[in-house]
Amino acid sequence: MLSGALQRFVLDNPHAGADTKKATQRAVDLFLQAFGDAPVSIIGGEKAGAFRDLLLALPPTGGTEGQV
Repeated sequence: MLSGALQRFVLDNPHAGADTKKATQRAVDLFLQAFGDAPVSIIGGEKAGAFRDLLLALPPTGGTEGQV
C-alpha cells in the first residue's frame, strides 16, 4: 500500500532529510485524501494525472485549510 511504502522508504529512511520527509508526507496525505490507500503497483498514469490536476487546482495554501 502507498502508506506502507511511504513509511518504509521515506519516513524510516535515516538518510532522508527532514524536509524530504515532510514534503513527501504532505503529498502522500493529499493523495490518500483524494484516492484512498492503494497498492503502489496499481497507481498508474491515469491516477497520477488526476492527482497532478488536483494539485494544480488547489489554492496557494496547498489545501492545508481543510480537506481536499
